[in-house]
Amino acid sequence: MRSAHKIAKEIVDECGDYQIALSFALKEVWRQVKTYDKKRFGDVAIMSAAFKLMTPKQDKNRNYFGVPD
Repeated sequence: MRSAHKIAKEIVDECGDYQIALSFALKEVWRQVKTYDKKRFGDVAIMSAAFKLMTPKQDKNRNYFGVPD
């Protein structure tokens, strides 16, 4: 929960609302706990999670009118 609040404070300007930022941060923290079996998050992990949440995802299978990119 503490890590999620730290991440939410980093991304609240991008989201515009703290509750939305906290929701995204909780989902990211839970994803990392499940994937990497982490119990504690350092400053680097918090900053990288905030950066990951702020950058837009790129579609690898992008199509233009049915034709692959």
